[in-house]
Amino acid sequence: MLRVPARQMDLFTKEAALAFEDAMAAHVAEHFPVHARLLGPEGIGAVVRHAIGRSRAHGLYNQRSICLYLTVAMMLGGNFDEDVMLPWAAALARTVRPEVRADEALRADDLTRQAMDLLDRVYGPRNDHVVQVLVALRAALPVILSRPGEGPAAADPRLPRLLAQAFPRKHAAVGEEAVRRLIDAAGAGAARHGIVRWRGTAVYTLCAFILGSGFATDLTVPWAAQALAGEGGEEAAAARLYAGGMAWIDAFLSVGKERR
Repeated sequence: MLRVPARQMDLFTKEAALAFEDAMAAHVAEHFPVHARLLGPEGIGAVVRHAIGRSRAHGLYNQRSICLYLTVAMMLGGNFDEDVMLPWAAALARTVRPEVRADEALRADDLTRQAMDLLDRVYGPRNDHVVQVLVALRAALPVILSRPGEGPAAADPRLPRLLAQAFPRKHAAVGEEAVRRLIDAAGAGAARHGIVRWRGTAVYTLCAFILGSGFATDLTVPWAAQALAGEGGEEAAAARLYAGGMAWIDAFLSVGKERR
């Protein structure tokens, strides 16, 4: 019987892994055209590799399960499994013993179903309200930020109401308790980046609410990490974050117009 050298087997394995990454990158480019434009090939590759690694860490090894995990990550944010607004995501994507894979397909399906249910409530069953939501969000943000309070925004009793004003459908979909967790987490996250004044913390919290609580390290929105890492202090970081968020919304609206 012909034996295949170990070195050759390693090569086959690497080639298969690269082919799968390429297939997942094509999946992102086809189904998430705005992300594909903003990320470029290198960015898409980084997102795909991160999603593959995270899905396997959660005991999802089958290519179908990994594809579903990647799809959810593109819809809810690359760090959705740590989003304080989505405790069900962490529960469904929980780590299991590698030898216990019987529930893998079920967990991947449940994860996708829950994600789609959330998105149906936020954007409509066929994304019917996407443009309406984004137009309203874009209009609300400068109004909200024009009414500053004192100190960190997380301590402002108006903040839950302001988040509801900015993105009412998401506020209703995740619920008040999740919003409170988000505000606390965003306040701590902003402070870690040296952002402590009202406007900066408000911008940071709005980004966390819209994009997910882990947006600051989310590879699907790399402009956020770049904004926070730049020089110029707190006000400059807040300005870059705000500009990046507006550009992100405009990119989705632009593609929406092209497809209408």
